[in-house]
Amino acid sequence: MSIIIFIIALLTWFILGYYGFKFWWTKDMDFTMADKGFALYLSIMGPLTWIMGAIIHCNGDDSDQVVTPRKKRR
Repeated sequence: MSIIIFIIALLTWFILGYYGFKFWWTKDMDFTMADKGFALYLSIMGPLTWIMGAIIHCNGDDSDQVVTPRKKRR
C-alpha cells in the first residue's frame, strides 16, 4: 500500500513540475514541441517550478494589474 502512495506522490510531483514550467514558460514565449524535453527535464523540480517561475517571470510591479474590473456603463 505504501508503494502505491509513493508512486502517486511521485507522479503528482512530476505533473506539478511539468505544468508549473509550462504555465510560466507561456507567459513570455510559445510552448513548442522542442520545449517539451526541457519541460520534462525540469519537472524533476516539482512544485518548486511554480516558485522559480514566479521569481523569474514576475517583475514585482503588479500595481497596474486589474483586480476587479469596472462595471460597464450603459
